[in-house]
Amino acid sequence: MKAEGIIADYAVGDAIAAMFYIAPFSTEDLDVFFSVTTTETGLDLLGPIHRYIERAGYRAEGAAIHVEGWPVQFLPLYNPLVDEAVQQADERTVSGVPVRVMQAEHLVAIIFARCRTLCDSTWRSAPAPNLQPSTCTGGSPWPPRPGIPRTVF
Repeated sequence: MKAEGIIADYAVGDAIAAMFYIAPFSTEDLDVFFSVTTTETGLDLLGPIHRYIERAGYRAEGAAIHVEGWPVQFLPLYNPLVDEAVQQADERTVSGVPVRVMQAEHLVAIIFARCRTLCDSTWRSAPAPNLQPSTCTGGSPWPPRPGIPRTVF
């Protein structure tokens, strides 16, 4: 898809990407984060991907596209952290095929951003002695970070 201009860039993220750094575990899908090459699609960012996949003989089912037995979710970049993760992804080889994979540091940061609300409430109830919640926005012991949402996705 990248070679044909359907997407500008991509990286595998979430559970499958984590397996490059930690022991394998069970997961239900493959998440591919992508940036678009054009704004001509308007709000239909997935349209070109779906058409490309259908021409290749695969089918969509719900939010996923089934490719070689795996449900694959194509997720557009939704904040600067995920954008950076895709830009700085490492290239790995899987069964002889080069695949871009998010780095471990980005995976951890993205997971933390998703559960930040939960983490905030946990830290507020038992802050470490050297962390002063009153010095940060919203009572959080963590300094505010632009582009990272404070809610669970």
